[in-house]
Amino acid sequence: MAIASAELLDIATRSLRANYFRLRNPQKSGTVTVITAGHRHYRHLWTRDFCYSVGGALQLGDLPAVRDSLGLILEAQRADGLFPRLLDSIPFWLRIGLGSLGIPLPLTGRLRGNFCTEYGSLAFDSNLLMCWACAQYLQASHDHDFLTQAYPRLTLGMAFYSPWTKNGLLYQPPFCDWQDTIDRRGHAFFTNLLYWKALDSLGTLATALKKPEEALRWDTRTQTVRQDILRMFWDKQAGYFKNTA
Repeated sequence: MAIASAELLDIATRSLRANYFRLRNPQKSGTVTVITAGHRHYRHLWTRDFCYSVGGALQLGDLPAVRDSLGLILEAQRADGLFPRLLDSIPFWLRIGLGSLGIPLPLTGRLRGNFCTEYGSLAFDSNLLMCWACAQYLQASHDHDFLTQAYPRLTLGMAFYSPWTKNGLLYQPPFCDWQDTIDRRGHAFFTNLLYWKALDSLGTLATALKKPEEALRWDTRTQTVRQDILRMFWDKQAGYFKNTA
C-alpha cells in the first residue's frame, strides 16, 4: 500500500526532531537546542550532518534550533579559520563505542570541537557547508544581527582554503570529505560543487549586509569556479560530471 505524502512528511518530521537535544549552554546563561546526528551513539553536533538538515528544519519553522546550532559551531572556529567536524562534551569515539553497545551517554557539559577524522585528516567541507547553512538561515529568518556576527567568521573560514587551491579549484587531502573512509584526494567534484555553493552564499550574505564591493568579489569568484568545474569535471562525451579529476 502506498504511503500518503502527509504520512511521509510526518515520518520525516518526527525523524528529524527526534535528534533535537536541549542542553544548558556552559558558555552563556540559559539553554540551547542543538540538532544532533542521532539520538543514540551519534548524539553530538556533527557539522556536516547538521548543515544538510538545515533546509528541512527551516521548512518546519525550527529557526531557534538552527540558530543555536550554527552559533555553537561558529564559536568553536579555530584560529586558522577551520570549523569543527563535530562538537561533543566527551571524546566522540567513546560515545560511538558505548552507544554501539547499547549504552547511550548524555550530551552534557561544555561542548568541545573535534577537527580531524579518524585518519587524522581535516574535516575539509565543514567551512563550505557552514556558508550555505548560514545563507539558508538568513533567507528564512532575516536575522541580520546574527549575520553581522557570523559573516567575519565565514570569510575567515573561506580564507582557510587558500593553501588548498590548485588550478582555481580546491585540492583536498585524503579521507577528508563525506566519504571519509576513502582515500580520495586531489580535485573532487562534490567538494568543489560545495565550494561553488559556498562562494555563492557569501555573495548573498554580503549583499544582505550592504557590502556591494565584497558581494561583487564573491559573485565573480562564483562564476570563475563554475567555469573551472565545467572545464575540469564535465565529460561531454559521456554526459556526466566525473567524480575526480
